[in-house]
Amino acid sequence: MKPTQVLRTMVRTLITTTSLFAGHTFAGELAVTIRGIESDAGKLMIAVVDSEAAFNGDGPAVLSVLIAPQPGELTFNTDALPDGAYGIRVMHDENGNGDMDSNMVGMPTEAWGFSNNAMGNFGPPSWSDIRFDLSGDTAVAIDLNH
Repeated sequence: MKPTQVLRTMVRTLITTTSLFAGHTFAGELAVTIRGIESDAGKLMIAVVDSEAAFNGDGPAVLSVLIAPQPGELTFNTDALPDGAYGIRVMHDENGNGDMDSNMVGMPTEAWGFSNNAMGNFGPPSWSDIRFDLSGDTAVAIDLNH
């Protein structure tokens, strides 16, 4: 990612999260490394959630980021989250339509991943499978599934 893209992402992150967490103590830096990126097409869609409800789609993500992918791996850093429990979901929206595309039997046709490299059985993993604690500097690696 170019330095200007990193700066723009950091500014958007700051603007988005500042209003959500006014008065909270912020943790150290969260470093999210996404591995197994196969192409530079489309966007990587990263959602950080702080509850089971948000993970299940019944609430907003506390942080949503769109990043231009690059083959291999990339790392996204933020220091704009307070200490707490979080989960991360990533989708490589290769065709740029904003949706997780799937085949006729419902299997994803675009790369995806979750924190803790959690996997579900016939569906997404549970909140308890993707949940991690952010306290101080924390690194999370997510391997994309294809």
